[in-house]
Amino acid sequence: DGSESLGVTVTGVPDGATLSAGSDLGGGAWALGAGDLEGLTMTVPEDYGDDFQFQLQATASALDTDPDSGATDTASTTVPVTVAYATGEPGDDVLSGGAGDDTLIGGAGTGDSFVFQAGGGHDVIDDYRAGETLRFEGPEFSPDNVSIVQDGSDTRIMFTDQPDVSVTVNDVDSTRGYQITPDPDTQTLVVTFRDSA
Repeated sequence: DGSESLGVTVTGVPDGATLSAGSDLGGGAWALGAGDLEGLTMTVPEDYGDDFQFQLQATASALDTDPDSGATDTASTTVPVTVAYATGEPGDDVLSGGAGDDTLIGGAGTGDSFVFQAGGGHDVIDDYRAGETLRFEGPEFSPDNVSIVQDGSDTRIMFTDQPDVSVTVNDVDSTRGYQITPDPDTQTLVVTFRDSA
């Protein structure tokens, strides 16, 4: 409310990872001010594949005319982080959206496959090319429960009885056509779009 100052300490940041703002204190610890929090991101090394958790400690101090009043309040929490991103290489790739909310980036080829399963979270596909396949694996997915809607310049795929699964395909116009193909032998629903940026 303007009558206090806020300081945040983050510990447990993995070796080689960086925050987009704040001061690196070393040893996986960072100091942040209130102005550093909006839009804060963490970048982990490209080959870092382990999940981790870091700790946040926020301290609010009263802006008092008496500097010795010591009026402070501290709260701490632990934040689990799942490192789950996939970037394709040149050529045709298979990219899998694991648990959690992932961003999948296809490589230079035009035959990439993006694979999703029940409970996989709310994922985003960047760099989709027309004709590439989205494969929804498992009996939970069928033409009867899939919903494909246009959301601005992007396309969203949802399933009526699977609230924990959705895929947003950036810069794809579903109104230009798409195909849904069930494969009962493998219990897979395959979706392709005719349009890409």
